[in-house]
Amino acid sequence: EPQLNVVGDTHGQLADVLWIFYKIGVPSPTNRYLINGDICDRGTHATEIWALLLAFMCVWPEAVSVQRGNHEDRLLNMDFNCGGFYDEVISKYGRVNGTGALVYEKFARLFARLPLATVVDSQIFVVHGGLSRNPAGGFLRLLGASRNRAPEIPAASAYSSAVDLAFVDAMWADPQDAPRVAPNPRGAGLISFGPDVTARFLAENGLGLVIRSHQVPPNNEGYCVMHNGKLITVFSASNYCGLTGNTGAVLVLRPGGTVEPTLHWAPPLERLAEVAIEPPEDAAATPAAVRRGRALQRQNTAGAVENQLKQAEASPKGTSDRAGRLEREVLRGAARLIVERKQALFSYWEECDRLKKGFISQAAWDEGLRVVLGDSIPWKAMGRTLRVDDSLTRDVDYRRFLGRFRVVVVGGMAGGDRWAEELLGRFYGRLLALKGDAGSLEELEGFLGGGDGKVSPADALEAFRWVLGNYITEEQATALLRTLAAHAAPDPSPVGRSIGVFEFLSRLDVCFQHQAGVVKHQGAAGAGTTGTTAGAAVPGKEPSPWARSVLSHLGRLLWMEDAEGSPKAGSARMLEVFRYFDQDKDGLLQREEFAQAVKTLLAEYRESLPDVLAADTASDERISELVSCVDLSGDGLVNYLEFLHAFQPVDRTPGRGLQTDLMEQICTTIWTNKPSLLRTMQILEESGGAGAGAGAGGGGGGE
Repeated sequence: EPQLNVVGDTHGQLADVLWIFYKIGVPSPTNRYLINGDICDRGTHATEIWALLLAFMCVWPEAVSVQRGNHEDRLLNMDFNCGGFYDEVISKYGRVNGTGALVYEKFARLFARLPLATVVDSQIFVVHGGLSRNPAGGFLRLLGASRNRAPEIPAASAYSSAVDLAFVDAMWADPQDAPRVAPNPRGAGLISFGPDVTARFLAENGLGLVIRSHQVPPNNEGYCVMHNGKLITVFSASNYCGLTGNTGAVLVLRPGGTVEPTLHWAPPLERLAEVAIEPPEDAAATPAAVRRGRALQRQNTAGAVENQLKQAEASPKGTSDRAGRLEREVLRGAARLIVERKQALFSYWEECDRLKKGFISQAAWDEGLRVVLGDSIPWKAMGRTLRVDDSLTRDVDYRRFLGRFRVVVVGGMAGGDRWAEELLGRFYGRLLALKGDAGSLEELEGFLGGGDGKVSPADALEAFRWVLGNYITEEQATALLRTLAAHAAPDPSPVGRSIGVFEFLSRLDVCFQHQAGVVKHQGAAGAGTTGTTAGAAVPGKEPSPWARSVLSHLGRLLWMEDAEGSPKAGSARMLEVFRYFDQDKDGLLQREEFAQAVKTLLAEYRESLPDVLAADTASDERISELVSCVDLSGDGLVNYLEFLHAFQPVDRTPGRGLQTDLMEQICTTIWTNKPSLLRTMQILEESGGAGAGAGAGGGGGGE
């Protein structure tokens, strides 16, 4: 017999749509589908879902109806928090010649034409969100009056019309157990409605049931009955975003007003490839008994597959994988908050850092996050995950922590400028590996400076080609030097002028440590974040808590002591310290010389160091371990490159450069306001096009 299948949110989870087609059957004139919005965002296959549904609509227009959800919204699709469809379309259709943007605009035009609600058999009202806040009633008439809809859902404010508010409520409202209408925690201007609102709406319009979607049911079962049996929520994306562990559901409506929920747990796409989704059967040509037998066989197969999937999900490995996905999602949200409020966090923690050492207590770190960013994320647990505190002193290098989260330019026609920083990092890493060929101070000066102690553009090009290969062009070498200049402040040497060898090396080390940190932490902190590591050399032995603390604390004190921590002054200070402890003047630190340097520096800075880093803690065993961490070549000697790399903090906030800081602020501002900026540019483009058309018409009426 004919049936109508009401599908709730799918959110780009193609596997759920295909599994529903397998279990219930593909769309046909007798097996019709009503898709209740929210195809877009979250998941990564919304375009494929749209392609399937639109194809079926072309074959059997009456077999599929799609109505609008709150995520069929041109601006929401671009939102970092809850969007994703815009990026999906651009990534699949490309930026070249504006093809992706054109396809997205076609989708936006489609959104504007989707119906907002459906009445089934004069009995059941189907809407994505909920019912109206308007006490005078007339919800259906208000929705009917919303004829010229835009690709964006209107905002809800005191100045919104009754028609716009009805539109918003149909997309965003949620049911509640309490009577009447109340503010909705989803956002300003949104509402929740009680059972009395549902009863009044049904009585006013002679209906018997409301079906809506919009949220994972609180029982995690894919559907939930509320408001004295008068309202059902259906949600079809099983294990939503791979995190919630919910069952998906479809409501099957049959003649006579019966509503039957069908539950499912969709297998991954690779498992779906093992089953056959049958075409619709010809009722006239296939006996009813045969059709029932095939349907029963599909149900049995689906049940066996779903039981296996649920057992795997409940296993220790499945639980661990789900916890890992949840942790990455939380990290992603934390990264967004930190990036958006980085300056406020820095100001708060700088106020806590009374002695201006660059370190604060873990309690101050946690307090700053709660005060500035709120309690929406468990910051203490986040601190353990990110290992923000020094494992020995338990204090937090807040500058380094903030440096791990930044907005950068990626992609683009030329791939951005990240290649330059990566190459510089590789260049410095190769220099470290070539210690035997360029080890002492004199050898380094001769290798890089041509004997005059200065690195000219020509010297740099020759060195880059010798270490990285002859494929480095002169233009690329200039770009590499420009990237080095971005790491210099407050007085960077202009590109094209010679700079000192040791200033050149200090800038290179910043690029190397940034690149090593990106490689080491890639994927660990989610989108929007970049991990970094300070202290010991990345390729060397993993340092103990004491060694890591010594390198981190002494490095910051050495670099911040002189002239506002600029690279020129900092590199001069590091060179001065290295030469002071090089007693035999061979340009290298023997083990005894390096041990004496560490003990002397610990004693010199005892007032600024934690007690656990007192000079008497530098035992022979710990010094040996420190040498092993710093000496990357393993020959028992420490050259200037290794010394510089070990004691240089990655971020050196004053030395990251005015250009770098300004670029990060610009990128962060653009990223935070991307949806609004894009919409503003669209309006400007549309108004500009209309103006051009009117002008070309010689004073005629514009369209």
